[in-house]
Amino acid sequence: MLLFWFIIILLIVLNGYFSLAEIALVSVNKGRLTEEAEEGNQQAARTLSLLNDPEEFLSSIQVGITLVGIIEGLYGGERLALWVSPVLLRWGMHANVAHITGLVLSIGIITYITIVLGELIPKSLALQFPHRTALFISTSLYWFTRLTYPFVKLLTVSTQLLLKAFGIKNDKKETITEGDLRTMLSTAYKQGILEKNELKLHQNVFNFNDLKAQYIMTPRHLVVALRDDMSREEMAVLLRKYDFTCFPVYHDDKDRITGVIMSKEFFMYPEKSLAELLKVPCFIAIHQPLPIVFQQFQVSMWPFGVVVNEFGNFEGVITIYDVGSALFGNLRNTGKENPYLQQQSPKTWIAPGAVRLYTLKEALGIDWVPVNERQFLTLAAMLLEKWQRIPTEGEEIAAHNVKFKILKMEDHRIEKVLITLP
Repeated sequence: MLLFWFIIILLIVLNGYFSLAEIALVSVNKGRLTEEAEEGNQQAARTLSLLNDPEEFLSSIQVGITLVGIIEGLYGGERLALWVSPVLLRWGMHANVAHITGLVLSIGIITYITIVLGELIPKSLALQFPHRTALFISTSLYWFTRLTYPFVKLLTVSTQLLLKAFGIKNDKKETITEGDLRTMLSTAYKQGILEKNELKLHQNVFNFNDLKAQYIMTPRHLVVALRDDMSREEMAVLLRKYDFTCFPVYHDDKDRITGVIMSKEFFMYPEKSLAELLKVPCFIAIHQPLPIVFQQFQVSMWPFGVVVNEFGNFEGVITIYDVGSALFGNLRNTGKENPYLQQQSPKTWIAPGAVRLYTLKEALGIDWVPVNERQFLTLAAMLLEKWQRIPTEGEEIAAHNVKFKILKMEDHRIEKVLITLP
């Protein structure tokens, strides 16, 4: 009896070992192992060698678990039934029924013990301590995989032949999707590995390729532009009133942009005419992705762009700081008040209806603008969609836990909005 339980416990321990190894190697942080291996940790290097061929070590583990299960069932079930059946016979059960019942009970008892001690507990430990566990089992599992290599190779070849027969390709390439990376970054933030600003930077990198010029530009309605027939005194008044670096200059109407003037040069060289101060603008298509916009700025060596639509009409302006803000957060107005937003209290702001949602999101440091609502380029567009009609002054509506109140309407256009944050 003592020898029987010794063998059963040994088999359960072996089953637990294989379960422990499987979960530990699947859960371990490969990046951390790589760092330790580069520092000379032999166990980490050996663990990495196992991870480099997951099919081999998983097959070896499966072979081990299967063999242990078969031995447990054949040896343990039959032997334990020899002790259980007599007890059932003494209770008045028929011999054949007692034997079958004893065998079923024996297998059930061994299965229960194996699941608890040989599966659940080892797997829970491996999930809690994957790194230490992987290092601990690496050497023994390495030699076990070498020992079972011929049999595992036979299984692998057989599997590949069957898959090929059914027309299924066995692609071993591991692909990591953008969603996987986002999930990993979110998990790293929740676990305290990444700071909030680091998480935000990584998220901005993913969003950067999806953003287009129209999402971050200053729209035409908010652009302060100069007519080319204005006197120098009139221009000076506007340049002093608005603290911008560059101003577009147009002839007759804003759809005919003739150039860009730098505020600093305007005041630095009073003797120069407007024609001498004008710079050739960098024209950018409204649907241009931000990486292409950035390349245009690099090529032109000019940080100010005039955004036009497919008809060549003026739509707005965009700067290198706007592009940088899409990656690193608000850069353009660091240390300054946002020229489009007026703060009334810590939680209330007045914004023009034509302000871009992206500008609001960055300036107010809030995440209430969903990615799937990027089609609403402006605050007014989003509010009109929510109302499904033209609102009147004084009306309020809530969206994404933020309250919006119409302060001013002009020609059926939302001119000013009071924003109250939660």
